[in-house]
Amino acid sequence: MKHLWVWGWVACLLVCGWTGCGKAAAPPSKVDCVCFLNEHPCESSRRLEAWTKEALEAAYPAELKNRRLSFRSVNYDRKEDTHFLKDYKLPFQSIVLLDAGDSKRWVRLDKLWEMIGDQEQFRKYVQEQTGKFLSGH
Repeated sequence: MKHLWVWGWVACLLVCGWTGCGKAAAPPSKVDCVCFLNEHPCESSRRLEAWTKEALEAAYPAELKNRRLSFRSVNYDRKEDTHFLKDYKLPFQSIVLLDAGDSKRWVRLDKLWEMIGDQEQFRKYVQEQTGKFLSGH
């Protein structure tokens, strides 16, 4: 039993290296917050867009001003933008945080639709997730 523990520890060191496992990625130099909408968004989808923008403006004015953080809306029904449905596995209208320097690093904020009736909870979630993403977590 003792030998198994030692070999497990050695294996962990080989896999993780001496610096440790689970380190956060380097913070992105620029984050894009994108609201993906269809051609004819409903009232709830427009609320998703407006509340996200308001949450970012309230919590991250400096990052928006210096363009470390940006917000934009994209109509995924447009021919040139339909690839986003596949790229980010969009099930429907969604908010996605993107690392502008690493196209493989992104997160879709799926829980927002559960909060569409509670602006305060919605705002906190957007701000929390954006903060984590900006810091590299």
